[in-house]
Amino acid sequence: MNFFVKLLIYARSINYNDDLIEKRHLTNLDKYNELKWYDEIFLGQALELCDMIFTNNLDKIYFLKQYLKSFEVRKNTKEYSKGPSLTKKKYIY
Repeated sequence: MNFFVKLLIYARSINYNDDLIEKRHLTNLDKYNELKWYDEIFLGQALELCDMIFTNNLDKIYFLKQYLKSFEVRKNTKEYSKGPSLTKKKYIY
């Protein structure tokens, strides 16, 4: 099942732990706005998130594979380039 659907289901469940979420938020508050943490892997927190929202191990494995894969792709890209325009260009005649 989709990660965001599972996350929403967890947020609406009786297992939702507001104290843990608030503690994690306060712990990482200084890292939210700093770009130097963009390429860092927080495996412990990813495992904790998996344990909270996924009920079976296969979904956990798929999530972790995608999480680690996204960092692998970014590490192998040396230079960032501008992507193609997604809107039509307007020409004035």
